[in-house]
Amino acid sequence: MKYNFEKIDREFKTIEKSTLEGNHGKARVCARRAVLFAMQEKLRPAGNSVIGLDLKQLSKLFLEEFETSEEIKNILNHMSWKVDMKLGSDSTYWPYPEVDLIKEARYFVDYLLSD
Repeated sequence: MKYNFEKIDREFKTIEKSTLEGNHGKARVCARRAVLFAMQEKLRPAGNSVIGLDLKQLSKLFLEEFETSEEIKNILNHMSWKVDMKLGSDSTYWPYPEVDLIKEARYFVDYLLSD
């Protein structure tokens, strides 16, 4: 199977740049987009309409179409988690230090599109 990695590669380059600049929120957003693009690539050959679906909708469709491990299910779940607001501030923070969305996005993309 031949996949189009252009958009996914672009997201991972932005992740690297954002991480170096200390913009971890942008890096997490790009990680989510990389996962979304990977699912689009995997679902497209099966004839599924993936245009306009968000991450949650694509995750549901993906889990209906493909048998997958608990680890992959957990990664998709983590991708839907939201940031929290800092008390008394307009800033946000990632309240799940045990979950590295960037590492999980790389694993997910490698796992999903390795065939």
